[in-house]
Order: sequence, then C-alpha cells, then structure tokens
Amino acid sequence: MQEDSATLYRTIVMIVDVYRSEQASRFVGMTENDEDKGSDLVLFLDILSNVLSKDILEGGEDNIATGAQVALASLEMLLSVMNESVLKLPDLAMKFFRLVLYLVEFSREALSVMSADLLVALCQCLREGMTSQYGSEIACTSMEALTEIVSYFMATHHPVPPLLAQQFSDTIPLAFETCLENSCENTIFNEATSCLYSLICFDKVAFDRFVTQMLSTKSNEAASNKLREEFAALLPDEPKLGRRER
Repeated sequence: MQEDSATLYRTIVMIVDVYRSEQASRFVGMTENDEDKGSDLVLFLDILSNVLSKDILEGGEDNIATGAQVALASLEMLLSVMNESVLKLPDLAMKFFRLVLYLVEFSREALSVMSADLLVALCQCLREGMTSQYGSEIACTSMEALTEIVSYFMATHHPVPPLLAQQFSDTIPLAFETCLENSCENTIFNEATSCLYSLICFDKVAFDRFVTQMLSTKSNEAASNKLREEFAALLPDEPKLGRRER
C-alpha cells in the first residue's frame, strides 16, 4: 500500500512539473469571465485534496513526509498562476484556499522546507484572501491558514526568513481592521481575533507601533490616553499562544 502511495505521489509531482512548464502561461491575463480555462485546475485541486486526505487519514510517517513534498510542488505551481483575476473564479478560489488550509494543517513539514520566496508568496496570497472582495468563507479560510503558519513557526522555533517576518508584521493592521468590521459576524470575528492574536504573539513590538501610530491620528487625539490604557489592558506584556490559538 505504501509503495502504491509513493508511486502516486511521484506521478502527481511529475504532472505538476509538466503542467507548470507547459500550461501555466494559459492563465496569464485570465479574467473572471474565463471560467472554462480554470476547469482543469479545479479538477487538479479535487484530485490533490482526495489523494492527500486519503493517505494522511491512513497515517504513517512516510506518507506524511511524501505528502509534504507533493504539497510543496503543488503550491509552487498553483501560486505561480493564482493572480487576482484567477482568484475571482469562485469555485476555483474556494478549492484553492481550502487546499492551502488543509496542507498547512496536515502537511506542516512542507513549511520547514519551503523557500523564503514561496513562503512570502503564500502569505501574500492569504492576505489577499483575507480581504472582503472574495467573500466571508475565503476570508475565514485565509485567516485560519495564516494563523496555522504563524503558530507553526512559533511552536517549532524554526528560523523565520526576514521577508516572511515582515509579512506577518505587515498583516497586523489588516487583521485588526477585519476584527472591527466583523464584530457582529461571529465566525469571521473569531478567525480574525485568532489571527490577530497569533500575529501579536509573533511581533508585539510591531503591534505596539501600530497602536501608537493609530492613536496619533487627529481623530483619536482627544481620547488617545484612554484608548492607550484600554489597549494595554487587553494583552499581557508578553502574549503567548495558548491551546485555542494553536
């Protein structure tokens, strides 16, 4: 059974490599009206999700390690074609972000071997998904995936490339804004607060700097001292991820 899975994984990696070299150019300049072009990508995402979920559920370190290799190759290909226009295809975008979440939850080993450029591209894509233009479900999935990535690096103490660390810090304002805009939407609000808290745990200095900058604006000037006290009361001096955030 393990040999069958290994053979299947090798085949998928070969298909990904061929597709990336020969087919990816088809998606350059693609718009939301070109849904037919994305049908084969949707099929690929379905196949990849089914194969990975089957072997991971069956367990085994070899399966998981090989699955991480497939995840890495697949993400490299997918991120090379996932521009803003492609992400406007609803079915394709939803399957893509769900797959990313699944991979960062169950093939976390892939994160430790990804190049800095790929990690940055992945987080940029998740930041794009966090915006409201793709709908609430994709926003939630993107924030949950980003929380998983941040939590992985904090829990394992794996070195964080400087450009990735900057991505985490730069996402704090977006996560904060998402919390404010969705305080009455429980699902989005819960994911946004978890995402924000994980980012704060990663870089409390960046959050403090963001708060100071926000409170220095003219509209907040009169209440800045009170607001600063309220922000200080929200968090401990050294926030740490707990069970809920991980």
